[in-house]
Amino acid sequence: PSTSRNFSTPSPSRFAAPPSRRRSTAQLPPPPAATGANADATPTPTRTNANADARKITAQLGRCRDIPELLHEFHKYRHELNPIHLSTFWMSVVRCAPPAHVLHGEELRPAREALLEQLPLFHGWAIANTAYALGKLGVGNAPAFEEAWEVLERIALAHITLARSGEVTEQGLSNLAWAFAKAERPAPQLFDAIAAEAARPPRRAKFVPQNLSN
Repeated sequence: PSTSRNFSTPSPSRFAAPPSRRRSTAQLPPPPAATGANADATPTPTRTNANADARKITAQLGRCRDIPELLHEFHKYRHELNPIHLSTFWMSVVRCAPPAHVLHGEELRPAREALLEQLPLFHGWAIANTAYALGKLGVGNAPAFEEAWEVLERIALAHITLARSGEVTEQGLSNLAWAFAKAERPAPQLFDAIAAEAARPPRRAKFVPQNLSN
């Protein structure tokens, strides 16, 4: 899971600039036409276009109805996937409900490897949702996911205990606690950190009953 900015027009200078003695640009000859390699050069994509493409990938991953379709999209965009995409991918795996031999087998190995590669880059929302997805999948003690759980625990603890705790929302804290408890993961430091963060007055007032029940 961007607003336009309004920029004020600078006020004119107090003193008018002296008239230019340079020849008007209207009198200058046009630049020569691009030739050779320059003629075929394509413009650099803008940040806006990149963001739109990233949102498109997220939407496509979220719409997949089964594992074959989801894996098709995964391999199609394999080298463009970011933490949000991978978190969305694993939430979609939950919805597709694959059998155990698929979940732990070779078909999903590239997706598990991609998760391990990018987990250190995950932020609060992606960490909590991915942990929640793995908890829902029931892979708490699965060898194929053991390393992912270990890394998730480390980065979740770091985000909560360091200055970046604000990145993990109240729902995120609740999801993390539920996921690690559901997976029966022994993570005492993480549970203590979640409890301490949830008990802070600014946090405590924001929790809703569903968060607390988790």
